[in-house]
Amino acid sequence: MEKIFIILLMNVWSNGEPEIVQYGTSVMSESFASRNECEFRLAELADGQGLKREKAISGIVRANTVYRSRDIYGHVNQEYSCLEVNFKY
Repeated sequence: MEKIFIILLMNVWSNGEPEIVQYGTSVMSESFASRNECEFRLAELADGQGLKREKAISGIVRANTVYRSRDIYGHVNQEYSCLEVNFKY
């Protein structure tokens, strides 16, 4: 089983439902061998976009860095994060 990391961009609707806008290999044509590489690229993409760096829980025990923008009520309306993908050949 191979593991890669891809960048995920989501819009979050006012009802809290996320919508994937772009994701790694299909849109940005980038994948990464480690979470650190993915998060480094994520920081480059988020720079200058008014997104705030936050910690999120991905899975059960793994901390994941995300970049979010929020509305005036504190609700998330956009999020960039790294997604871990496992696949078989």
